[in-house]
Amino acid sequence: MAVVTLGEVSMTVRSRGTSKDAYVLVGRFEQELRAYVERKLEERFGPDWFKLRASNLIGKAKEIRKVAMARGEAVAPLVNFTELGELSGIIQSTKNWDEVFGYVFVDKTEFDHDMQKLIAVRRPTMHMRRIDGVRLVEVICVMQRLSEQMADDGAWKLAAESDR
Repeated sequence: MAVVTLGEVSMTVRSRGTSKDAYVLVGRFEQELRAYVERKLEERFGPDWFKLRASNLIGKAKEIRKVAMARGEAVAPLVNFTELGELSGIIQSTKNWDEVFGYVFVDKTEFDHDMQKLIAVRRPTMHMRRIDGVRLVEVICVMQRLSEQMADDGAWKLAAESDR
């Protein structure tokens, strides 16, 4: 259980195992973000989007996919062989941010800070090292914020620019 108190405000988060729960959450969010990036870029640039918009990752992703397939995994798109930090890099690359993701995520600097928080938790989480309750709360808040922005899919910007 984590209890976060600031002044008169208190929040309690219960977890049967913070490391296990962080593992599930980070894994789910990484899959959600990967699917979102793939959908947005494929809608805009077609099925060759990875080659066009993430060309710096092709060699590494192909090598990881090759090893995975040699171990019995099914063939999958190259984006499935990227990690959270690489997905963040795809989103924040100038051309992708300016043309696609700047309409989704409210602020690039805030997005980068949020992703750095998630990446900092990903490594110990994926290697089953302990995550404290406060860090778990922070990760939940970050994931919630980013998930809401993805679900909003840029409607915030249209509303902000509206004359109404």
